[in-house]
Amino acid sequence: MENIKKKIITLPETVPGTSPVLMLNMLKFRDRRLYVEAYLPAFKRVMAVLGLEAKINLISDVLTSVVANEGDSWDAILIVEYSSAQSFLKVARSDAYR
Repeated sequence: MENIKKKIITLPETVPGTSPVLMLNMLKFRDRRLYVEAYLPAFKRVMAVLGLEAKINLISDVLTSVVANEGDSWDAILIVEYSSAQSFLKVARSDAYR
């Protein structure tokens, strides 16, 4: 984990601060079991530490892609709903999440 670079995360000014925000994750697994057994529970713990909630709206295998570049492929997609843009930013910028 030490080679994770710190990224600056911003949202456009047009994103309302109090409306729910949906985040689309396009996932490529090295180990699907590790994602399910380690990452998802860790994410839930981070959310609890931050005093926030996020709802998984969809997790699905990818059957085909219309817009991916040739040779690109994804194993699954995940749509997570945050209560607001500020909640999303709080998570994304937190040391606990990184």
